[in-house]
Amino acid sequence: MDSGVIKGTVKDGVTRQPLGEVVVTASSPADPDTHSVVTDDSGGFLRTDLPPGTYAVRCEKDGYQPFERHGIELRANGFLTIEVQLSPGSAET
Repeated sequence: MDSGVIKGTVKDGVTRQPLGEVVVTASSPADPDTHSVVTDDSGGFLRTDLPPGTYAVRCEKDGYQPFERHGIELRANGFLTIEVQLSPGSAET
């Protein structure tokens, strides 16, 4: 299969410091599986072996508002980079 890669960095939206332990989930209506990874101490994440398609990416961490981006097109053998800034606060605002 000609899979793709989504990678990126998650930072605090106020301090711009990298955030570790953020759960990053990629999902696609064309793929029954969800694909999750956790950011490292430098805020980086890498999700490989994703089938081509249109994805939504969600980032979640306690103490921050969740981030979600829809309509991310990943092509066969594609490589996408996403830079995310999470805003402090709870999910229930």
